[in-house]
Amino acid sequence: MGSVFNAEGKKPLKDVSVTAYLSSKKEKVTITNGSGVYAFDDLKPGVYKFVFEKDGFKKVVKEKVCVKVDEGYQMDIEMLQDSPADVMPSPSHFLYN
Repeated sequence: MGSVFNAEGKKPLKDVSVTAYLSSKKEKVTITNGSGVYAFDDLKPGVYKFVFEKDGFKKVVKEKVCVKVDEGYQMDIEMLQDSPADVMPSPSHFLYN
């Protein structure tokens, strides 16, 4: 479980998709609530990769997170907004249309 915040202003981010992968296989997906909080129930023990995604923000990946039996794990994340330059097509995109 944990919380997701906007890195600028430290405000909670809702509707962030959080995906847990175990051995490159998607295990579970959850969405942050209005307070930016997410939680997974009943993840199998193992080493996970967590991917945090929201439109307008840069994807955050946390790898090699060890989940143990009957042991809680707190992971708070800050996400940066995508800059407009990252979203715009490159100038060469217009040369060939």
